[in-house]
Parts: sequence; structure tokens; C-alpha cells
Amino acid sequence: MIRKVIALFLFVLVLTGCRHQNVSKPQETATDTTAMMVYQIQHCAKLYTQAYKLRKIVVYDDTAALTGHVLGQDFKVNLPLGKRRIAIPMTATAQASIDFSHFSATQVRRNGKKLEIILPDPQVTLTATTIDHEQVKEKVSWLRTRFSDEERSRIEQQGRTAIVKSLEQMNLTESARQSAVQQLMPMLRQMGWSDDDVVITFRDDLGNSPFETLIRKNN
Repeated sequence: MIRKVIALFLFVLVLTGCRHQNVSKPQETATDTTAMMVYQIQHCAKLYTQAYKLRKIVVYDDTAALTGHVLGQDFKVNLPLGKRRIAIPMTATAQASIDFSHFSATQVRRNGKKLEIILPDPQVTLTATTIDHEQVKEKVSWLRTRFSDEERSRIEQQGRTAIVKSLEQMNLTESARQSAVQQLMPMLRQMGWSDDDVVITFRDDLGNSPFETLIRKNN
């Protein structure tokens, strides 16, 4: 009789232990897979998009004029043969990238079978702009002097500003996000995630940041 009681007690003890193991296992697995996911993403190579080449011709017109004030009225008269124009061709190469080295668990959101990954902010690398000096066109009236080096430098800076504005319209950040999806999804599939259950995106307020803050110049 005593043996039967002891055997029954041991059976209940083993059964209770198995229940505790089954209850804690899903939470431990979720924690482990998140840590493994973060580790693998951190060790992804720095992701680069396709390089984009931009060519812009900066045209600047300058007309000499006579200005003054007569009888309470301002006046401005363009002088004959007082025009000059310069056209400066500029080329730059831009490429967006995402650096995963500082990726953390705070950028992983799990809700049951759904997974959201918040990507690090993209960076847009702009190479030093080059000027095709042989193709610079300058037209100067005989009453005017040629553009000075200081004037050319100022016009070239205006061209660089125009190139930056063009980059914003090229939607390089979306290209970077799509490249990240292509790189990360094979790894996530191997971990058991379905494409329909995964969202890979940037932080919600990225669009509110000035585009210039994402640009890195590579001189």
C-alpha cells in the first residue's frame, strides 16, 4: 500500500513539472528568437542601394542695369550690351545606405504572429561634385567683364544646393527600405516568419526630418 502511495506521488510530481515546462517554453522561445534576430541583423553588411548619377547644368544670367530714384519713383533700366551668361555643367553621384551595426531589440516589435522591424535611419552619401570645365559656356557682352573666380564659386554652390533638392525628389529612402526588405526577409523566413506577417519600415517621424540631415558628403 505504501509503495502505491509513493508511486502515485512521484507520478503527480513528474506531471506537474512537465506542465511548468510547457507553460514557460513559448516565452523563452520568443525571447531567444528576438535576441538571435537582433544579433543576425547587427552582423549584416552595411546595405547600399544602386548608385545614382546626377548631371545638372547651372545657368546664371547677369544683366547690368541703371537704377535710381526720380520724383519719388524708383526706376531700373537695363543697359544695352550689358548682359552676360554662364552655364556650368556639374555631375554628382549619390547612394543611400543603412548601417545595421547599432540595431537593437527596441527596434523589434512583436505582436503574436506579427513582426515589425524599425530600420535605422538611412544615410545618403553624396560624392564631391565634379565640374566639366571644358564644357563651361560663358557669353559676355563687350561692355562687361568675365565672371570672376569668386562669382563662379558662388554659382557652383547654388548648383550643389539644386542637386540636393533633386535628390529629395528621387525617393532614395524608399529604395533603401526595399533593399533592406530583400536582404532581411530570407533570414526571417529561415526563422519561421511569413512574408505576410512581417513589416519592415523606418520610424514614423522620419519624413518630418529635413532631408539635408540624411546627407553625408564623401569628399
